Amino acid sequence: MWIHKMYALSTEGIVSDAGKTYAFTVSRGKGSYTFHPVEVNTGKEENGYVELKLIDKQSLHAQFALNGAYYILSEMKKAETGEDD
Repeated sequence: MWIHKMYALSTEGIVSDAGKTYAFTVSRGKGSYTFHPVEVNTGKEENGYVELKLIDKQSLHAQFALNGAYYILSEMKKAETGEDD
């Protein structure tokens, strides 16, 4: 019997921008969280989850944001441009 390990994430944890698809890893600091975009390829989608094909194999054991990818990306872009709420 052959077992193939796959990784999946909620579709809300994935966002596309400028022709690329991203998920966000999460790291916790002193009382705050930091998100880092990780480029991914996606596979099959079913029941609100999508298969992840990680481009960066170092991310295999990282913790990922389960949802809110669009919001995280928006906040990162606002920070880059210096926009306020």
